[in-house]
Amino acid sequence: MRFDLVDGIRGHLLIGMLVAHLSFHPGMGWLLHFHHHALFKVFDAEFFVVIAGFLVGFLASEKIGAKPATRWELAQYLGRRTMTVYAYFTLAGFALLMLLGEGAYSWHGALSTAADVLIFQNGPRFGGILGLYILCFLLLLAAVLVLGVRPLGLLALSAGLYLLSQFSYMRGLWGIGGDIMAFDVAAWQFPFIASFALGFHRKAVGRAIDRLPEPVALAAVVGLFCASLVLAKFWITPPFAEVPPEMPRHWPRPQLHPYHLLKTLVLALAVTIVLVGGHRLLAWPRAVAAGYFRLGFLRAIGKYSIRMFTLHLILVSLFAYSVDRLTQGEKTALAFFMLAVFIAAPSVVTAIGRGYGKRGKQTEIRP
Repeated sequence: MRFDLVDGIRGHLLIGMLVAHLSFHPGMGWLLHFHHHALFKVFDAEFFVVIAGFLVGFLASEKIGAKPATRWELAQYLGRRTMTVYAYFTLAGFALLMLLGEGAYSWHGALSTAADVLIFQNGPRFGGILGLYILCFLLLLAAVLVLGVRPLGLLALSAGLYLLSQFSYMRGLWGIGGDIMAFDVAAWQFPFIASFALGFHRKAVGRAIDRLPEPVALAAVVGLFCASLVLAKFWITPPFAEVPPEMPRHWPRPQLHPYHLLKTLVLALAVTIVLVGGHRLLAWPRAVAAGYFRLGFLRAIGKYSIRMFTLHLILVSLFAYSVDRLTQGEKTALAFFMLAVFIAAPSVVTAIGRGYGKRGKQTEIRP
């Protein structure tokens, strides 16, 4: 089953992620003026994690329209999904590191590079989100095997783990994958598991949103968007622990500080009420948002989200490799060229596939 709106949202976020990662290079910060970060001070990974958890919860509750998944059925799905993401992470990481020269000049160097990628000691530039996905899936898999498909119980366990994560600041999952991953997985698993619970109980959540009186729904959306803008204007201090000096200036995001988590959830809730509810007072913003997220090129990108994320890693790595050799004008031109390639890629590949399909039918030899 495909979800047009979800695919469109993922397509929007993937384009935003490419824009953000290109903007992190010298002289390219102006690109963030064309990103929702300029208004809300949140990036794209936050919402990818929310969507991923929601979709897993949806599949667990419906089992593709039949009945709720059993512990073993959900475990099998999570295992398959983990292996798919892991395969893209390792192949992209090894290919990019070899292409850019690391370990490319000897068999020993190639094997060492491959081993480092396989055990999360090396990887593609900005590839940490795939590592985050893998570890979140594994955490949920382990919890499901122990507790079964009990979303509320899993949510309570997840909330406790998130609280513990705020007492120390580290990368990866208790150090695992910390060399390539900016995120603290023990913190970031919480929005993933919370969204899993929402996806599992999405019908009850949808009914609760629909039961909101029209003026209340409108006031909630306006208030949440205003709150997002206000929250974006303030900085924060650590709640429980001293921040190590090696942590980057933007540490509240990889640590998923409660304030940053609040910014993310407030904005996600505002968009959810607009898109999910059937309130007449929100009809025009819902029509505008749904029309945008159903644009063909966004849905095409979102439909192949893991493949497109891998393409994004390749483009960003190539940009980083070239950027020191280019003038400012050349960097700008290259950034726009890469964005155009990224946006066009799924539609071009689909069109080529259709063309070959038609040609194959025309040239089919009949007895």
